[in-house]
Amino acid sequence: MKEVGRYQALLEAAATDDQGSVPLAEHQRALADVRRLERQRAELQGVLRRALRLADVLRRQVAHVQASRVLPLQQAHLAGLL
Repeated sequence: MKEVGRYQALLEAAATDDQGSVPLAEHQRALADVRRLERQRAELQGVLRRALRLADVLRRQVAHVQASRVLPLQQAHLAGLL
């Protein structure tokens, strides 16, 4: 009976212990890593937005350059028709 009581006490102590807990230093290090990664993610999203904006500007510039090359040909053709 004495052993049963002792094992019950050990079982209760094991149930109340926080076996799954992480040491505070490791937890803080993990939080710092999460914050650092979130900042990197936000920075990368900003860089991607700027790159997409620049690509759109370049696309428009290419369209304008192509139109400016075609314009003199159309003017010459129109002058020939008149």
